[in-house]
Amino acid sequence: MGKKRRLILVGLPLFAKRLHAALENKLIDWEVIHLDTYTSRFDKIRAVFLLPNADIVYSINGTITGSKVFDIALRNRVKCIMHWVGTDVLNAIQAHKSGDFRLDFIEKVHHLCEVDWIQDELKPIGIHAKILNFASFNHSFEIQVPKGKKLRLLTYMSDARAEFYGLPKVIELAKVFPEVSFTIVGAKASDFHPLPKNVEALGWVENIDFHFDNSHATIRIPKHDGLSNFVLESLARGKHVLYNHPYSHCNFCPTHENLEQAIRQLKQTVEQDTFKPNLAGKQFVEREFNSNYVFSQLIREFETVVG
Repeated sequence: MGKKRRLILVGLPLFAKRLHAALENKLIDWEVIHLDTYTSRFDKIRAVFLLPNADIVYSINGTITGSKVFDIALRNRVKCIMHWVGTDVLNAIQAHKSGDFRLDFIEKVHHLCEVDWIQDELKPIGIHAKILNFASFNHSFEIQVPKGKKLRLLTYMSDARAEFYGLPKVIELAKVFPEVSFTIVGAKASDFHPLPKNVEALGWVENIDFHFDNSHATIRIPKHDGLSNFVLESLARGKHVLYNHPYSHCNFCPTHENLEQAIRQLKQTVEQDTFKPNLAGKQFVEREFNSNYVFSQLIREFETVVG
C-alpha cells in the first residue's frame, strides 16, 4: 500500500473542525489533519513541520494579504485551496484597492466559493472562484409549524455585530408589525433597549431547534453575506426565509419595503389559516446539501487539484 496523501484543513476553526470530522472517514486514502492556526499556539508550531509534506492545504477563509500557512505551503510547492465565505471577501477587496496584497495568493492558489454573488465580487480583483459547497446536512428535519394565528419570525445575530446584521431594521419592522412575534438568538441587544414588546432577544441559546420549530419564517439581512448556515438550516426545516441576497427558495428582500410586503403576506396566511411551510426549500437542501453529494463533489475537487 502506497503512502497516504496528506490534506491539511485550516481557516475558520468551527467549520474546519466540522469538515475534518466529516472527511476523516470518507478520505480513506488520505491523512486528514485539522490545524487551528488562528487560536492554538501548539497548532501553529505543528504547522511548520507538517505543511512542507502536505499534498493540499485547504482553508475555509480566503486572504490576499499575510498568511504564514500559505507562505510555507507555496514555498514548498504544496497545492493550496482557499474557500471564500463572506467577510474575507470584503477584506480582500479593500486590500486590493490599497495595493497591500500578495499576487501569488491570487495567481498560485485554487479558489472556491459557495454562491454566485461572492464569485462576482471576487472577479474584479483577479480571483476566479469555482462554486462548491462544504456545508452539509446528515438527516432530514421534520417540519414543525407553530400553533395559533400569530406570525412568528426568527433571526440570528451577534451582539458584537448587531448593526451589521440588521438589528435596527428588525426593530423597525417590529414597530410596524406589533402583532407579529420577533425572536432574536445570539444577541441580547442590550445597546438597543428598550426593545419593542414583541421582540425577544435571547442571546446565546443551547437549543436552537426549539426556536426554529416555534417560527414560521426566518430573517437574514446583513450588510454583506456569504452563504449563511442559518439560511440553509432554515430551508432544511421548511421555513420561509426573508433574505436580502438572491438565493434559491428564499424570499428576496433587498429593501425595507420588500421585507414589509413579505411579512404582510405571511401574516395574512397565518391569520387565515392558509399558511404552508416551504417544502420546496426543504427538498432543495436535502438534494443539494446532503452529505454524500457535498463531500463527493469536494473530494473530487481535491483529487483534481492534486493531480
